[in-house]
Amino acid sequence: MKRLKIFLFFDKIKICVFGLIFLFIFFSHYNFLILKKAIRDTEKMEEKYSLERLEYFLESKKENLLNQVLELGVWSELFEQVKRDKKDEEWFRDNIDNWIKVVKLDFAYIFDKDGQLYHQTQPLTFDFQPILDKLKNKKNLCFFVRSSDNKILNVAGSLINRSEDFNQEGEYAGFILVGRILEKSFPLIKEATKTDFILSKELPKENFISLKDYNNNPIFYLELKKPKNNIYQRTGRYLKPLWFLIIFINFLLIFLFFKEVKRKIAEEKNRQFLFFGKLMGFIIHELKNPLATISNCLYLLKAIKEEDKRNVYLEIMGKAVD
Repeated sequence: MKRLKIFLFFDKIKICVFGLIFLFIFFSHYNFLILKKAIRDTEKMEEKYSLERLEYFLESKKENLLNQVLELGVWSELFEQVKRDKKDEEWFRDNIDNWIKVVKLDFAYIFDKDGQLYHQTQPLTFDFQPILDKLKNKKNLCFFVRSSDNKILNVAGSLINRSEDFNQEGEYAGFILVGRILEKSFPLIKEATKTDFILSKELPKENFISLKDYNNNPIFYLELKKPKNNIYQRTGRYLKPLWFLIIFINFLLIFLFFKEVKRKIAEEKNRQFLFFGKLMGFIIHELKNPLATISNCLYLLKAIKEEDKRNVYLEIMGKAVD
């Protein structure tokens, strides 16, 4: 307890030093918050640009995929002839398969006008009939679809048309669907866009783009990975409670200091009242004997160093001489 009282006792110089330290910590923390906000704003800007790069890259991939399916979509006469005459069917299928390998697609499906499957490069893993119905009106589409094994497929579809410019409604010989398994392209997408993301089935809170089906409904989301906490975020978590603790201790010490000062002032007043009480008794007693008064005052002057008290005794001596 005695050590605590010694520790809590401050003079004016210590209070000034303490105040300077307090202000230094306060402004350091304030500058730290400004720097932290600037870093967060930079991160938000980077997240925005990352999403824009990712969205642009996926759109360009969809456009490229659509161009590839349109190239196959103009094989109308060849497709009708092979299907009608039952000749060169193996050659036709081989050319489709080779073309798929050259353009690095993962699958292709060809349907006749009635929606019957004519050729496939791998087993179907999604419901194609609603897509064919949509193609009759749209003529070509590029979209994402969820497969039965829960993979996400980037699919492009087109009519195998009789006329390249679609001059007449309903003039088509069949349908063709081609596409890629999106998960296989993730390393390439991340490298090309310089982004890191995860595939999410649930709607994220922020920083994501939607992957939509042929009805324009989102089925998956690409969510940006949250960056690892930098040194400012990590230290900020510990500095905040430490800062509030420092503030609390500062105010506590200041309160205790002023309480101690108030107590010292009260003690000093009590000592002064006691001194003047004794002095009055001394004056009354000693005025009857001036020589004794002077002798006692000289004795007391040797022991007293306070200037105001010395002046009082000197004045008493002066009156005794008179």
